[in-house]
Amino acid sequence: MIPGLLRKKCVASPALVEATFWLGTLAVVSRVLPLILPPSLVEALPWSASIAQTAYAFSGMLGLGAVLCLWVNLWKTAVG
Repeated sequence: MIPGLLRKKCVASPALVEATFWLGTLAVVSRVLPLILPPSLVEALPWSASIAQTAYAFSGMLGLGAVLCLWVNLWKTAVG
């Protein structure tokens, strides 16, 4: 869709499209999964709260990586 808007034949890097997808998916899972876990599970396993907080923290970095991959791919597609 983006190459069509930029009047290009294809994206600059299909590998970056795949990286954007996987980083974005991992970011969403890391952010949402700790929130939908049942509270009884978090209370039963004392270390699960710290894992949930760590996953939530990494979701920001993964999301930033996805946005960076998207930006690089769009930039290369538009310029090249």
